[in-house]
Amino acid sequence: EFKLVRKKGFENHNPDVLQVFEKISQKNIKKLQETYIKKLTTKVIIYESDTGEALPIKPESINLVLTSPPYGDSKTTVAYGQFSRLSLQWLGYEKVNIDNESLGGNHRNYLENDLPSLTLEKTLDNIRAKDEKRAKEVLAFYKDFYKCLQNIYGALKKKGFICFVLGNRRDAQNTIPSDRIVVELSQEFSLNHIKTFTRSIPSKRMPSLNSPTNIVGRTETTMNYENIVILQKN
Repeated sequence: EFKLVRKKGFENHNPDVLQVFEKISQKNIKKLQETYIKKLTTKVIIYESDTGEALPIKPESINLVLTSPPYGDSKTTVAYGQFSRLSLQWLGYEKVNIDNESLGGNHRNYLENDLPSLTLEKTLDNIRAKDEKRAKEVLAFYKDFYKCLQNIYGALKKKGFICFVLGNRRDAQNTIPSDRIVVELSQEFSLNHIKTFTRSIPSKRMPSLNSPTNIVGRTETTMNYENIVILQKN
């Protein structure tokens, strides 16, 4: 479990974190060496940008984009903020709030859905019938995602590819079909849907069942599968 909790009996628990960090780092370095990473001559450039901002990348200069966007509910479904909290404190970013900075995290004022996806509209209606606030949060995520898709499209070369790795999470007892929603949104940018692959999540830390309603005996399945959506620019 990656949530931060206080446990009785662990008051004297004081591991040598630097030693643990060094041990894991050495193991990872060895793995990189085994894959001959040092023989590669690829240049890596890291850009930092806020949600929706255009990166300093030349238009139509990218052949392939491979990304796994967040699931849209980092506070409950995949707790990115809790998972990265200690690491951020170590790196001196203790004031960074991942949950607010990620897609949909800080834009709760969206009232109307004007995105070109009928599947999203139907999904929002189903969620809205049970929880208006949750529907606004889902809409905020896809509003931010649409901005990112627009930036990606501008940087992609003609005939270039985008590969999205997506999980279809549940909200208010409704499954959100992100794979279909993304395909519908991409049609606005003249992106062709080549194929969608479905696979079991290879490394899953969450339990297969949870109880989002906190009602004894009532459980729901969590994300056990993910989709790889392949799009190509005209």
